[in-house]
Amino acid sequence: MRAIVSVNRVRRVVQIGALLLLVLPWLGVPMIWIGNYLASHLFGIGLADPLAVIETSLAGRAFYLSSFIAALPLIIVSVFLGRVFCGWVCPVHTLLEWAHTASPKWPFFKKTAKKNIILPTSILIIALFGSLWTAVPLFTTVSPIGALSRVIYFGILSELVLVLIVVLLEFFQPMFWCRRLCPVGILYGWLGAGKLVGISVDADQCNDCGICRTQCSMQVDPGGKGLYNTVACMNCGKCVSVCSKRALRFSLKKIWQRNEVEDGISTQL
Repeated sequence: MRAIVSVNRVRRVVQIGALLLLVLPWLGVPMIWIGNYLASHLFGIGLADPLAVIETSLAGRAFYLSSFIAALPLIIVSVFLGRVFCGWVCPVHTLLEWAHTASPKWPFFKKTAKKNIILPTSILIIALFGSLWTAVPLFTTVSPIGALSRVIYFGILSELVLVLIVVLLEFFQPMFWCRRLCPVGILYGWLGAGKLVGISVDADQCNDCGICRTQCSMQVDPGGKGLYNTVACMNCGKCVSVCSKRALRFSLKKIWQRNEVEDGISTQL
């Protein structure tokens, strides 16, 4: 049981570490991290948000090889691990998770919305075509991820308004931003639609208690088939942590049997 619980503990450490990266320049160690979560250098390696790179290329009507190379590591990670950036690194998602723990006590808390990937995908498409049409990287300009980074990195408090709006949405529906609106998250989701590492279910151990489903903030059926489960899952491991039967685990799926959820090589933590 301790090994399973450690999955969520490790994730918490990674999330806090991701937030601390943004304040490293304040501590006089800029060589480790320079920039924000839209574009940065980590130990001298350029990293960039794939959506920001695509929007910038469309807005400038040009292909920027250096930007694409900076986005490539995150694209590769998404292809193999899916939407893991959202569940393990994204500072906005971290704040929303903290808000989510308090949302059931909020007077305006409503029932969970229906599962839907059409709306965020539509927003992604509109952002891309809009960037091409207006010659402005539309979503990147107003991204809550970028806004939060600038609040921490530059102390631009006016950007905090956008972040607060996103957080306040959490008190109406859990993970409203991540599930219903965020084009960055849905892009990672589509990139990882055929991810090799995902959640698998041991049918012999599972008693179908449903705890994993109720604890999933993205309303994913852990280990389940279907497009929503594939695209929305953040591989956060919360379902693995709450399963008392140890029926859930991270598995490296065999490429030739990728659609067989129960098949895979166990990589359980």
